[in-house]
Order: sequence, then C-alpha cells, then structure tokens
Amino acid sequence: MEDARKAFDILFEKNLISYNAIVDGYAKNMESEESFLLFNEIADTGIGINAFTFASLLSGAASIGAMSKGEQINGRLLKEGFESNQCICNALISIYSRCGNIEAAFEVFYQMEDRNVISWTSMIIGFAKHGFAARALEMFC
Repeated sequence: MEDARKAFDILFEKNLISYNAIVDGYAKNMESEESFLLFNEIADTGIGINAFTFASLLSGAASIGAMSKGEQINGRLLKEGFESNQCICNALISIYSRCGNIEAAFEVFYQMEDRNVISWTSMIIGFAKHGFAARALEMFC
C-alpha cells in the first residue's frame, strides 16, 4: 500500500476513479482508518462519491468490526440516495452480520428489491454464525 499511496500522491489530477482505487486498497488491506480519511478528502474536493466508494468503506468497516463507522456510512449513503443499490445493500448485510446485528442485516435483506447470490449467502452465513441455525436453514430451503 505504501507504493500505491506514493503513486496516488504524485498524481497531477486526482479523480473519483483514482480515489476509489486507493480507498478500496486500504479497505482490503485492513487499513480502514486511512480509507475513511481519504473519504473525507473526497468529500472536501467536491468530486462526488459513488456506490463503489460506499461499498469499499463498508467493507473496510466490516473487516475491523467498526459498527459505528458502518452506521455513519449508512446514514451518509441514505442521504446521498444509494440505499437501494445492490452492492451497497450486500455490504450493509455483511457489516451488520459481522458485527452481530443480525436483525439489522435481515432488515436490509428484506427491503432489497434485487437480491443476488451474495445477498442470500451473506444472510445465511450471518444467521448460522450467530446461533440462528433454523433461520439459516429456512432461507436455504
């Protein structure tokens, strides 16, 4: 990540794609704090934020169990109008499940208009990991 950050820092013109790439890199390398700092930088530049940005941040928050960060991101994405995006909903299910708020995860799942295999798998695993084996089996069958 150090080399990626150096390359990012010397870019003459940063755009949403370059910001998203570095934010996602930090999130995937469990350096969520740095990804959140960059998120604030994106907001300050006025470039705009897209679904990929939010999904990366939620993934980073989930990887370190930062439920409060996830809730902050959720509030922001609701304000920005991304709440029905499938990728974001899947990331929300993941963070809520990983942090033990299985009912919030199920609420997101239930309200999704377009579920995919990731949605179903995340919910089934969430139920199973938190002692709701019967509910996991109900969803599977």
